[in-house]
Amino acid sequence: LNVSANDKLIIYPNPSRDLLNIEAHESIKSYSIFSMTGKIIENKLSNTVNKQSIDISNLKSGSYLIRIETASETKTLKFIKI
Repeated sequence: LNVSANDKLIIYPNPSRDLLNIEAHESIKSYSIFSMTGKIIENKLSNTVNKQSIDISNLKSGSYLIRIETASETKTLKFIKI
């Protein structure tokens, strides 16, 4: 995962086995995990400051999308569960 200093929102490690971390420069309002076919797997409201760890150990191996909403942006990123 290549991350530049001006990225406001990052996920790591990618690929991940058990925990997926989200880091933002502002509070994370919510996140949703989707299968590659668009099915919602997990949808959570969050009131964390700017870092969240998500337990993904129950997901099957494969590619997923995570949509993260902060006060100023909504971003969708791809991650791989191994």
